[in-house]
This record gives sequence, C-alpha cells and structure tokens, in this order.
Amino acid sequence: MRACIDQLAWRFSAATLFTQILTARFVPSNYNCVRCKKKLKVLKTHKKTAATLEIGLVRIHETIKHCESCHEVYRCDEPRKLVPHGCKFGFNVLVDVGMALFVECRNEKQIQAELKSRGKIKDLLLSRGGYILHLDGTCEGDSPHLMSALDGIAQIVLENIKIPSEKADKIIPFLRRIRHC
Repeated sequence: MRACIDQLAWRFSAATLFTQILTARFVPSNYNCVRCKKKLKVLKTHKKTAATLEIGLVRIHETIKHCESCHEVYRCDEPRKLVPHGCKFGFNVLVDVGMALFVECRNEKQIQAELKSRGKIKDLLLSRGGYILHLDGTCEGDSPHLMSALDGIAQIVLENIKIPSEKADKIIPFLRRIRHC
C-alpha cells in the first residue's frame, strides 16, 4: 500500500493540477514571550509550495519567532493544519485521492482528471465573478430526497447529495460544503 501511495505522489504534479499560485503568510500572533514577557525576535522563515483543494497551489511563508532569553519558540498552527510536514499536498488532497483510489477503485488517470476538472470549475466560477446557486430536490414517496446544487450561469452541477428530508438541519451542511468548495 505504501509503495502505491508513493508512486501516486511521484506521478501527480501540483503544477499541472493547480495552475494559480497564491502566497499565504503565517506569523505567530504573540509579540512578547509568554514566560518572561520579553519581545520576540524572528528566528527563521520557512517557505514551501503545496496544493490544497480549497486554495489550489499555495506558497506557504511561515515566520518562526523565539525568545532570546528563555529560548521559547513560537510557530503558527495553521500551516500544519493545511499540509502535513514534508508533504507537497494538503490533507484534503491526500484524503480525496485515498478515497478515490481505495474506496471508489479509481485508477491514477481518473483521479488526476477529476482533480484537474475541479480546478477548472473553480477557475471558471471565479472568472465569471461567482455563481448563482440553484437548488432542486426530488423525491418519490418515502425514498430519500436527491438534492442538487447547480450554477445558474454556467449551467453545471456543483454538488449532489441524498438526504432523508428537506429540513434545514439536513440542507445547511450541504450548503456550507458548497460554499467551502
């Protein structure tokens, strides 16, 4: 299994899957040391480029601070919440690829094509200034509802889900996921 994951990591190129590069800067919020209250100094900066589903290709620029008197080091937690240490892909890409590979039994080319299409959809929506969300739910008898979210401008399906009812507590998480993606 590890060999298969390593092989996938080598074949997937973040540059071909995600075209636009953004820069995210992370600096610890502390100005003074928690222990001795002295002003913090910059210890070093760490830069790396990674790919996430929400952001796309992102250049992470992390500033690491320290206290010169007590040697306490201060970092931001956000970069490690997005991308694992030593990895070029975010947690969400790793999970998505793992689910497609091991649960949905897709091959490398299918997974890569799906990731590329997601980036193209995001770019399309951004180039048009956003989207007009249309929701449609269908149901027959006591069967679950099929809720679809469509972009009214580009006429594309953004998301589908089966839900037990059209009550707010079932639809709200669906809408949040669409907004997040």
